[in-house]
Amino acid sequence: MMADKTATKPWQPASILVVPDAIKAKYSGKRLRWIRKTDLDRKMAEGWEPVQGQDKTERTVIDGAQADSKIIKRELILCNMPEEMAKSRDAYYAEKTNSALESSVDEYKRKAGGEKETYGSITITKEGG
Repeated sequence: MMADKTATKPWQPASILVVPDAIKAKYSGKRLRWIRKTDLDRKMAEGWEPVQGQDKTERTVIDGAQADSKIIKRELILCNMPEEMAKSRDAYYAEKTNSALESSVDEYKRKAGGEKETYGSITITKEGG
């Protein structure tokens, strides 16, 4: 018979994508983000750069080329971008989102034909009507 074990702290799922404090400190003033290997070329063109894990690189056994020193977990690579560039990127995507939302609301108002329409808890009325 197994003895009951009491939990010393509440269970929580493991987080394998935690960035070590030493790396956070080394890249302070930069935004860190995990990026899929398949998207790396496009993300590098947008300004993301892979974080270097170790200063010295080792030679591979296969061809003698230098091994990559990127920080990789599963299919993700840790990358960084200067914080100011990241804020500019955030503003760009926020504007695109707001524009798309306004367009959707305008289209819905046109379809309403001047009548008051309710969708869930949202009521849309045509301006001036």
